[in-house]
Amino acid sequence: MGFNAAVTLAARVNGCRMVAMSSWLKVWTNYLRSKKLIYFIGILSLILTDSMQVLMMELLGIIIDFFNGSSIPGILELESRESTFLLIVILFILNRVFMTVGRVGWRLSMARQSLIARGYLRTEVWNNAVYFPKKSFDLKFSKGALMNLSTSDNGSAMHIFGFTLVGAFDCLILGIFVIISMWFISPKLTLLIFIAVLPLPFLIKKTADNEGTLHEEAQKGLTELNDHASQSVSTIRLQRITQTGDFWKKLLVEYADLYRQKRLKAMKYSLLFGPLFMGGNTIASIALFAYGIRLVITGEMSVGEFVTFQGLIATLQGPLMEAGYVVTEWKEGTISLKRIVETFTHKKEEFLFATGKPVSKSEQSFHIKDLTFQFEDAESPLLKNFNLSIKSGERIGITGQIGTGKTTLIEIMAGINRNYTGDIFFMGDNIRDLDHESLRKNLYIVAQRPFLFADTLRNNITMNISASEEEIWHALNIAGLADDVRALRFGLDTELGEWGVNLSGGQKQRMTLARVLIRRPQVLIIDDALSAVDTVTEQKILKALDHELKGATIIWVAHRKSTLKYCDRIIELGR
Repeated sequence: MGFNAAVTLAARVNGCRMVAMSSWLKVWTNYLRSKKLIYFIGILSLILTDSMQVLMMELLGIIIDFFNGSSIPGILELESRESTFLLIVILFILNRVFMTVGRVGWRLSMARQSLIARGYLRTEVWNNAVYFPKKSFDLKFSKGALMNLSTSDNGSAMHIFGFTLVGAFDCLILGIFVIISMWFISPKLTLLIFIAVLPLPFLIKKTADNEGTLHEEAQKGLTELNDHASQSVSTIRLQRITQTGDFWKKLLVEYADLYRQKRLKAMKYSLLFGPLFMGGNTIASIALFAYGIRLVITGEMSVGEFVTFQGLIATLQGPLMEAGYVVTEWKEGTISLKRIVETFTHKKEEFLFATGKPVSKSEQSFHIKDLTFQFEDAESPLLKNFNLSIKSGERIGITGQIGTGKTTLIEIMAGINRNYTGDIFFMGDNIRDLDHESLRKNLYIVAQRPFLFADTLRNNITMNISASEEEIWHALNIAGLADDVRALRFGLDTELGEWGVNLSGGQKQRMTLARVLIRRPQVLIIDDALSAVDTVTEQKILKALDHELKGATIIWVAHRKSTLKYCDRIIELGR
């Protein structure tokens, strides 16, 4: 069922809908429960690895005592010294083999969950985001915020599903084994070392709390930087016209520097964990040499046991250092996961996943009756008692001054905006009664501001459908982009930057047009999507569209009257 460990799913027609989770902790624990066998194998592998590490220290001490002529455990003493030595060597070899098996085991089981969880979390962020109300993308979950959640926050949260748990269990299991082994050698020395490092946990907790607070502030700073970077990229054309590029450059540098300062503060606290744990290890070593040598001199401890004790303390150094990273990763990971889970619990648009009628065929594509729309803070309606009928296969042009409601009208017609009074009928049925997924397969819209993502040009066009090379090039030819793509070194496999930053405004618009054309639309709404294209290229594209989409209903929104030359009727708003 996919990510059933992170979310509860409710059955519905043609898919599943995300149901809110109460907390990040439930998301995390549900994931662990769903993978309990894998985590169990991982814990067993860590127990095997850590027990072999401790046993290796014991074997080194036994070898030293063996060559010194001191007593060794009776279970290892055979008839001759040669046989005894051979047994110790065999045990040492088996120790290394079992340690290797254990390490491979926990890496392939528990540690691997970090990578798997990263993919699941990223998928679920976007699976939830597609159901957000439109205003949520303006107020809370902007492009920059969503990108930060699916990259930086996801990169922090993924660790607490795998690597952080490996570190935590490794510290716990190895620590228990080492302390038990040390206790059997010398209870007094073990107790002395324990008292010496007692203040360490309190210092760790205080450092972790400060580091966690600063990490959260840094993540908020990164979201602000991403938001402003997104705004800067989307307004490049306006910046060229108004010569405001320097302003945006200065603004981005300021936000980048602010994020850098916040990140550095958090990192300074993270770096304190190393000295803290190294200091604890140093104190333990001093206690060993100050008191342990005395025990050797008095005969209470053999040389081999002293070496074993020293090896055990050295063995603890790795987990102690690792514990610092565990605390840091846990604090950062839980904060980031909490931010990610906000997308799971955020309010969704019910109509986007509600079961409705499938779209049927009709001689009439649209029938708009007494449509009225008014913004919340507006004094008067933007559209009032608007009526329009469009036959299937008809070409309709919509024009008007800025602010007359052109984009709002087509969003309502496309079923995106539902905050209106009146009735919109699509293919004979009220659009409120139609299944949204079925609606999206029959009605396509090409927006004025295209959205492209960091992937190949080919994947930006095909997205979630399969298409042949011939079909892709055919769509590019109609959109007037084929020559531009052929001129690129890697053609269809050219990597695009986020939001298509390495393409011009006109190329991005034509790219999104090709994305729709490859889906062979029967109803197509174009929202001034050729505004960044020169008039000569525009005329070629319009002619190709008129020829290619015979029988399809096309609604063009444009400021330039020349764009609407192939329309059967032109509706001018605001008159």
